[in-house]
Amino acid sequence: MNLRLKTLITLIILGCVGCMVFLMGTSFRRKGGVAETTIREGVNHAATIVISNNNRITKDLTIPIPSEEVELVEISSIEKGISRQKAFQMQSSQCSATMSAARSSSSLFAPTTFLTHKEEWSNFSPSVTEIQNETDMREWFSKNMDFWKRLTNMNYGEELDSRKVELNSLGLTLNAHLEPDRDHLPIWIRVFRRIDPLHHVLDAICKVDDIHKTTLYVTVDGDKFGSIFELLLQVHCVKIKIFFHPFSIIENP
Repeated sequence: MNLRLKTLITLIILGCVGCMVFLMGTSFRRKGGVAETTIREGVNHAATIVISNNNRITKDLTIPIPSEEVELVEISSIEKGISRQKAFQMQSSQCSATMSAARSSSSLFAPTTFLTHKEEWSNFSPSVTEIQNETDMREWFSKNMDFWKRLTNMNYGEELDSRKVELNSLGLTLNAHLEPDRDHLPIWIRVFRRIDPLHHVLDAICKVDDIHKTTLYVTVDGDKFGSIFELLLQVHCVKIKIFFHPFSIIENP
């Protein structure tokens, strides 16, 4: 009797333990499922937020910005151009810079009074109309090599300036066979000894469409201009009219 009772009690205890183990396992699985579901829902929610934000940003990009929120900067149209007075001011600044460079040269002296009064450019300005004749520069160059060498080796002075006036009267011209269109504005550049950046300027000019329909005026300042002409002789794209700037004669006519 006692043995049977002990066996029954043992079975009951084992059954209770088994039930507890079963219930604990079921509870653990449920909790794990809830946690997994919670994580999945969190990821989905975050993804929804990201997608929503992206959509909102994309939408914002298509919304026009009100003009009152933008600081506008007035830009002058190139079609308006510049005033005649502004053009003269720019030209005057360029010429003053050339004079300053000339004064700083060791072999060229420009009087200090030169910048204090209006410059008279009748001998070399592109606006001059008195010099109507044209002399082919390449042909003249080939026939007067010795004279040209002496001229380019002269230092600044009245003798050199007198020669410059004589050359201006010839109307030295490169590519005279080209016939510019009257409707095209001429180009004017002034050079002083250096070929850098002159060669870049000439390259850029030759790349302009229909450049053969205009005239390039070149004013030569100072002395030692042999290398300048070596460069000009290589240009074939545009008609070039060459003038020399005789400082002393213009200053003391």
